[in-house]
Amino acid sequence: MVHLFDPDNKFWRSIGKFFDAILMGFMWLLFSLPIVTIGAATASFYQFTLRQVNDTEGTIISSFTKYFFKRFKKATVIWLIQLAACLFLAFDFWICWEMIDWSAGFDLLKLVFVGLVAISLIVLAATVYVYPILALFDFGVKKTICDSFIMAIANLPVTVTVWVMYAAVLFVFDRYTLLTPVAFSLMVFFSSYFIFTVFNKYAVDDEEEEMAEFAETGQIGGSGEKTDEQ
Repeated sequence: MVHLFDPDNKFWRSIGKFFDAILMGFMWLLFSLPIVTIGAATASFYQFTLRQVNDTEGTIISSFTKYFFKRFKKATVIWLIQLAACLFLAFDFWICWEMIDWSAGFDLLKLVFVGLVAISLIVLAATVYVYPILALFDFGVKKTICDSFIMAIANLPVTVTVWVMYAAVLFVFDRYTLLTPVAFSLMVFFSSYFIFTVFNKYAVDDEEEEMAEFAETGQIGGSGEKTDEQ
């Protein structure tokens, strides 16, 4: 019974991590207000929650701002590419929807529509990994995007599980716009544990030594960079 009220036990540490993630959600909202900065804010958020998994996270404000500016350029480029792709697909969907005769049989336009659905699902799957990869590894934009697609397809059960969780959170918070930071915090916090298992899976390969190093030390790439002090 004494251990139940010990702030250092596993239960209370988990509760503390959860509320830290909620606070980080409000940091994410604040830094995302210019819209163009959503990518950098999301990468910074994932940097914090992925480090929470193995207890190497730093303080909320210093950790977030440090990685926000560190990954700002690449994250912004990726976010703009992502936004452009979504707008392009949305426009194509609209055109197809207006042109398709749904009372007719299966034709070329319906085939194009099915293709657009397939491409959209693949793009959505890749978004699960693109910002976590960017958060932890100093890869170029092209490699980050390519690796996110590879991981999404190679780890389809995890990808689907994460998206089901996203959908469940969005369904619950659908009518509570003011709680958007809380909803996003839940999505990032819990998905980080699934994504971390994927990163650990790749850590067994020699070419992915950086992932193994992070899993053990919370440091990336042997740069000598230390995690923020608690």
